[in-house]
Amino acid sequence: MQDEQLRRLLQQYIFNLEDAQEKAEELSVANEGLQRTAEFFKAVLNCTPHGICLVKKHTFQWCSPAFTDILGWQQQDLHSLSILEMKEERMSEDTPPGCKSHRNVSLIRMLPIRI
Repeated sequence: MQDEQLRRLLQQYIFNLEDAQEKAEELSVANEGLQRTAEFFKAVLNCTPHGICLVKKHTFQWCSPAFTDILGWQQQDLHSLSILEMKEERMSEDTPPGCKSHRNVSLIRMLPIRI
């Protein structure tokens, strides 16, 4: 009787392992597809002439090259700056190195997108 129970438990364990392996392979394929899609969209966003940025909790997470060109800011300056600080910088006399014009900051239009 115990041998039969152990055999059933072992068989169930093997089935569960095979099922987990199949799911892991499916997830791996799906992940590869997502990576390709992300690379495609990143390439498109990097080539667009429109300034695009991703902001989370008022802090820049990513900016397109066109965004930094329009504002005249450097990528590294924006990643350490919040939108509120950018607005304050606009009002002050201190301009960040390479900034073309404070007037350009007023061109920023926020379109809230939930991801």
